Amino acid sequence: MQITTDFAGLEQVRNRISGDVVFNCLGTTLRQAGSQAAQYAVDCEYPVKVAQLAAANGVPCMVSVSSVGASPTGNFYLKTKADMEQGVQKAIGKRAYFMRPSFILGNRKNFRPAEKVGIVLMTGINPLLWGALRKYRSIHAEKIATAMLQVALKQPESPVIFHYDDIQSVLV
Repeated sequence: MQITTDFAGLEQVRNRISGDVVFNCLGTTLRQAGSQAAQYAVDCEYPVKVAQLAAANGVPCMVSVSSVGASPTGNFYLKTKADMEQGVQKAIGKRAYFMRPSFILGNRKNFRPAEKVGIVLMTGINPLLWGALRKYRSIHAEKIATAMLQVALKQPESPVIFHYDDIQSVLV
C-alpha cells in the first residue's frame, strides 16, 4: 500500500502505516530544503517518525536508503543520515536495514547541472575504485530498489548495512 501525505501530518495516517515492511527512500538536498533544519526533518525526523509509527503498528521490517560514510562524527549530511539510521534502528530493531550507496545514478525530475557532471565523472572513475574504495562506486537507483526488495524478502541476520558490494551481492 502506498500512502500519500504531508509528512508534517503523519499522525493523521498513523493507523495506515502497517504491513510487513516499510521502504524509506526519503531524502533531499540542502538547496531543495532551503535550510539545514528543513533537510534534517526530511532526511532524519520523518523517516524516524514513520519507523516509530510502523513499529507501534507491528511492522517488523524497514529498509532505508542512507549514505556511504554515514557517521555521528561526519559533516552535517553524514551525521543526519547516521541519526536517521540510529532512530530507525531503535524503533524497528534487528530488522532495520540500510542501503549506503555513494553516488546514485538515474533520471531526476529536477535538472541539476553539477549532478550531470558528477554522473559522467563517477561512471568513468568507478573502475578505478578498488579494495576499500569500492564502496564509493556509483550505482543505479533501480539496482538499489531491487536490492531493497530482496533484503525485505529475505530479511538476513547480517549485514544490516549494505554498501556497494553488499548491494551487488543481493542482486545475484
